[in-house]
Amino acid sequence: RVRNMDADAVYEKFQIVVRRNPYELRYSDLHVWAVKPNQMISDIIAKTLADSGTFEDVQRALGDTRPDFTLGGELNAMEIYDSDDIWYAHLALSLRLTRFDDGAQLWSMTY
Repeated sequence: RVRNMDADAVYEKFQIVVRRNPYELRYSDLHVWAVKPNQMISDIIAKTLADSGTFEDVQRALGDTRPDFTLGGELNAMEIYDSDDIWYAHLALSLRLTRFDDGAQLWSMTY
């Protein structure tokens, strides 16, 4: 099962976060997400895992069948850095794979 990423309140909005420097944060009035970033990233991860065939089944929702593993994590940043003459996207996240039965962490990675 792929859980929705946990995210700071800053990234829980539909407006895209824009930074002019590390200390200044604002929201774009013209550009918005169709889906909140933490859900969008989780959907992309689930689709990528399903398409790869690494696991027998990949689910987003907790259904009647208990999963063997849960993949979750934190969305630490998903924003645009714009300093007039140069701009780029910034994505920072961490992932954790846990065994569902006992909650043991099997793997983690920070990007």
